This record gives sequence, C-alpha cells and structure tokens, in this order.
Amino acid sequence: MELEDMQEVVRLARCLNGVPVLGCPLGSEASRIGLKRGDVVIAVNGVKTPDELAFNYARSLRDDHMELEIVRDGQTLSLPTGRERARRFDPMRLLDEVVASRFELLF
Repeated sequence: MELEDMQEVVRLARCLNGVPVLGCPLGSEASRIGLKRGDVVIAVNGVKTPDELAFNYARSLRDDHMELEIVRDGQTLSLPTGRERARRFDPMRLLDEVVASRFELLF
C-alpha cells in the first residue's frame, strides 16, 4: 500500500471514528478473520471502537464470539467469528498488528 493510500485510510478512519487496518500479512490473525488492508473497524461486538484502546476493551467483553463491524469500500459489513474461531483468536495479536501497521506510516 502506497503512503498516500495509507494516509487516506487513516483520514477515513478518523472521519468514521474507527481504527484503520493498514496491513494484513497472509496468515495473520487479521487476515484469518477476514480483515483486509484499507478496512476501518468501527465496532467490536456492538461497542464502538474509535481507537485501539476501545478496540481492545470491546474485544475483552466476550470470549465466546466476536463480531467486527467494518467499513470497506464505502459499505458497512459485519465479520462474525463463530465460537470455535473466537476461542482460537488472540485479540492482543490483532491489536499489535493494527497498531504496528499504523506506526509504519511514521517511518
């Protein structure tokens, strides 16, 4: 993703009051649940996620299920994970991936 594209995703995320997804390496937690580069996570399990802290808090409220509400290409989508998938899911790893991809903009 070009720097201009990443900056555009960050601006869009700010407007939508969400967390930008700037990269999802193949095989990562993010890609396994269906996130794609350029998505903006606006809620987890019905809780708004204006930043990474809110994302982590919202994810911690349930361990049997996770549903991400995202904006992709101007449409709001829901990415549910079933009980089995949620159990294997590591929210801290996803949060680390999202945060790390944001800091790539700075360097």
